[in-house]
Amino acid sequence: SRCIGEFSFRSEVRAGTLRWGRVVVVLENKIYVYSFMDLNLLHQIEAHLRGLCWLAFSQSKHRICVSLPGASSRPGSN
Repeated sequence: SRCIGEFSFRSEVRAGTLRWGRVVVVLENKIYVYSFMDLNLLHQIEAHLRGLCWLAFSQSKHRICVSLPGASSRPGSN
């Protein structure tokens, strides 16, 4: 086996997952979504409540849904 990439964060990683070519990393105050193919950052979402969130994965459309308790709008919709 060989290493294809490495992530380093300044705060504790609360959760992480890999699905459909995406790497999702949940920190206390941020959620990062990377492309697995080239490890480019695709999305950076402000988190709250110590990284509390819910990730859902659509089987048919290969989408990732991030739900943040107490959020008043969709990330990126402002």
